[in-house]
Amino acid sequence: METPAESNASIPPDIGELLLQDGVVTREELERARRVHARLEVKSRLTEVLVRLGYTAESQIRDTMKKYKRDLRLGDFLIEMRFITDVQLEKALKRQQQEKKRLGTVLVESGVLSEINLCRALAERLDCPIIEPDLRILDKTLLKQTSVKFLRMNNMIPFSRSNDGVVVIFSDPLDQNSLAAANQLYGPSILPAITTQTDLIKSLDGLDGGDSQVESATRVETDSNDIIGIVDYIIQSAIDTDVSDIHIEPMARKIRIRYRKDGVLIPKTDLPKGIQDHLLSRIKIMAGADIADKRHHQDAKIDYVYYNDRYDIRMSSYVTLFGENIVLRILSQKTGLKSLRELGMAPKMLSKYIQDVLEPTTGVVIMTGPTGSGKTTTLYSSIAHCNEISVKIITAEDPVEYVIDGIIQCSINEQIGRTYEDTLRSIVRQDPDIIVLGEIRDRMSAEVAITAALTGHKVFSTFHTEDSIGGIIRLIDMDIETFLISSTVLSILAQRLLRRICPFCKESYKPNPLDLSRVGFNVEEVRHHEFYRGSGCEHCHYTGYKGRIGIYELLVMNEQVRNAVLEKATSYQIRAVTLAETGLATLLEDALLKVLKGVTTIEEVRRQVPYTAKPRSIEVIQSLTE
Repeated sequence: METPAESNASIPPDIGELLLQDGVVTREELERARRVHARLEVKSRLTEVLVRLGYTAESQIRDTMKKYKRDLRLGDFLIEMRFITDVQLEKALKRQQQEKKRLGTVLVESGVLSEINLCRALAERLDCPIIEPDLRILDKTLLKQTSVKFLRMNNMIPFSRSNDGVVVIFSDPLDQNSLAAANQLYGPSILPAITTQTDLIKSLDGLDGGDSQVESATRVETDSNDIIGIVDYIIQSAIDTDVSDIHIEPMARKIRIRYRKDGVLIPKTDLPKGIQDHLLSRIKIMAGADIADKRHHQDAKIDYVYYNDRYDIRMSSYVTLFGENIVLRILSQKTGLKSLRELGMAPKMLSKYIQDVLEPTTGVVIMTGPTGSGKTTTLYSSIAHCNEISVKIITAEDPVEYVIDGIIQCSINEQIGRTYEDTLRSIVRQDPDIIVLGEIRDRMSAEVAITAALTGHKVFSTFHTEDSIGGIIRLIDMDIETFLISSTVLSILAQRLLRRICPFCKESYKPNPLDLSRVGFNVEEVRHHEFYRGSGCEHCHYTGYKGRIGIYELLVMNEQVRNAVLEKATSYQIRAVTLAETGLATLLEDALLKVLKGVTTIEEVRRQVPYTAKPRSIEVIQSLTE
């Protein structure tokens, strides 16, 4: 699937020569970097060596790659995108010479490169969209103009027709025979798109036409010209794959669709630029937003029904240079609550949380962490545990994400005047036993929580801070009196969500000492432990991860910590007291135990977990949590 320039007849320049040609480095700098690169025991990219030597910067390299990406050899391009290594490329080139196949084919067949990553690399080089050829959104009229046999022979499938031309999806958009066949069938105005060979074959098989005309395409429910069908496809595919957010992103030459799955954005498909206005207008109509206003950001809500299940979809539009960027957050009304034992807390920590935090009838309990760290799930699991016939629980939420039978829940609605401030003032007059505040936003909401606790109520809420100590410091920064904090705050639970290793492609490996040291592991201490990671497969969208698990840092306030707060100690001093006196295991320590158990990876810990203090020994951590 590489360009003709990658044939043996002509050898394009490598990235080093292109940087030299662009004036980014000198000939002397390039030659020295190549000598250093050749002597490395652990191979890395030539560009990494240039950066380490101080000859250039990553931003300059990206600019040069963007400028000359069509001229760069496929192998070098894949290395710079970090899809393969120098060693893997060298082996693949030797095999290519023996088998006389294209480099991309060799890399995929050898298992070094996934089809989707090869597809992404080619799409980046050629500036063409990656479109998933789903039968629900293919243009039936275009399909009926030919036979499945013809489409199979030319490795292509038509997608849609617009004023700019016909969008045709190829497994190899550089195959001149395929392009000529498309021109012959649909005219000269062909807009190439790309997909994997596997997805293309799957779609052609789904047509069930064989040698006959594509009669089975009439079973497809919607036309690609039918924008309603395309929007339904985007939303329904997200629901089917348990996605939390849909990102619809207009770009210069295409519309990029990405899904947030397990907290990470993954590409879904691209769509032609020509349908942008109709697509975005359809979504805004569904949300009841102003379709005529394209100059202001808007927020709205879609009530969506799919297979008799209701979904609350929050729409946010953001005006950009290339059109309105839309994010859809999917909240399922059928999603079940997780029990406390399903959250992933270590045994001792869970027992302590239930006995010392949930069972007391007064005090403020705060869940902290950044957006998307699972605070709301933990909050709902906690109040569901406390939900008894003798207890009145009342909430103020924005929005209500889970409906729990037996709990009085209120959803904030600023548009009709049901503000957060008015709701907080009214909530204490409802004679509750437990008050749930969706979030402590400011000093006023913090004072409501503190005052309610002082009058004998139990209060649950969430906070945006890095760790449990940060929750205390933020309350102090809000000018809440330290004696009020020390006398009312019962516990602060900090958390993160880490991706689980995919069970379908899980494999053992040996991490290098540098990676171990970066998360605080003692190399000798973990010498006999096994480490795992996911190699990437279709089950996990080639990410190596599937699902998530929580990590926690539970601070239960005791006399020593309360005294430190009263004395307005520094965060460093308060953290030292909590580690020494409360039996607290840090977020990092809880995460490291999950690495040793083969649940997650060192890379995921480095990506998500704050390094607030050097972790203690594995034996000490185990004694605190298990």
